[in-house]
Amino acid sequence: GGGGVPAAARSDNTNEWRASRGDGIDLSPDLLAIVRDSSGFALFLREVALLRLPDIEDWITARSQRSDEERLVFNLNLTNLMTLHGLVVRPNPGSSSAAAGLLYRSRFNSAVRYSIGSMVLDLNTIEHALLRSKLSGVTFNYIGFIGRVVRPFPPTDPRSLMALDHPTPLLTFGLCAATVSSPNLFVFRDPKLVYQELEVLAAVYLGDNLRIGTLKTGSNSASNSGSNNGQGADEQSISARRTTWIPEYCFWYFRDFGSSKTEAVKAWLYLMRRSSTYQSMKSSDPGFRVKAIKTDTYSWQLRLSLMLDVAPA
Repeated sequence: GGGGVPAAARSDNTNEWRASRGDGIDLSPDLLAIVRDSSGFALFLREVALLRLPDIEDWITARSQRSDEERLVFNLNLTNLMTLHGLVVRPNPGSSSAAAGLLYRSRFNSAVRYSIGSMVLDLNTIEHALLRSKLSGVTFNYIGFIGRVVRPFPPTDPRSLMALDHPTPLLTFGLCAATVSSPNLFVFRDPKLVYQELEVLAAVYLGDNLRIGTLKTGSNSASNSGSNNGQGADEQSISARRTTWIPEYCFWYFRDFGSSKTEAVKAWLYLMRRSSTYQSMKSSDPGFRVKAIKTDTYSWQLRLSLMLDVAPA
């Protein structure tokens, strides 16, 4: 119970990969206050202060010695660490409305910042100027609500040395906002495995959140009312079954996966092809094709879901 380490872990296993995750933790104001006043958090703050040391900046900015994978692992872990730190010291006011959640995160992403050596970086900067510097960008909906999107730094700016050299769309599934609708929290440890781990995280997230519409209530009874009406009901049922519901989080970044939402959905279905959700969908509707696409609304309710381990099988 409470905010302790999850006692049970669920496993998502296929022939290709495995994932072990813990139970989710609701980040209530009372729990965050307990964390904020704990001796463990005081120790954490002393450890975080070490990021200001010149040696850290020298390591990060030694571009010729750092691989893209190393920069990716560092920036993903840094972003997730800053997000959790920020939630402890700047808790959400508690409103359940989507607009309030969006406004809160807009201010949050600009206000939560770390000093890395002599460089000051906020969450927006790390995500958009460093991690997404080679990607096509987020959709208008995200820009309009969440706030400014930072442009990549010019080569003369020392912070550009932390940016990725290659586009990496899968990083989307490695960023944890600690909300009901965000990907799970995972600590990346080995740069050599980061791309494989992101593929597994993508399959798990999409398997949990991308869904195919179910049959509409009453369609079976309607199909028995007459040949013409029955045919119309069957067509309606097929249409409902073939509606693809995508999480709003994916919609924000769909241009990283294709020039259209249809292309992006096909890419996501490919990523989740080994998940039980996809296998079940294909077995129930072998002729499935991407048709109507709708979006599930993002939930800003604070909840931390832990991914304990991911690995190729």
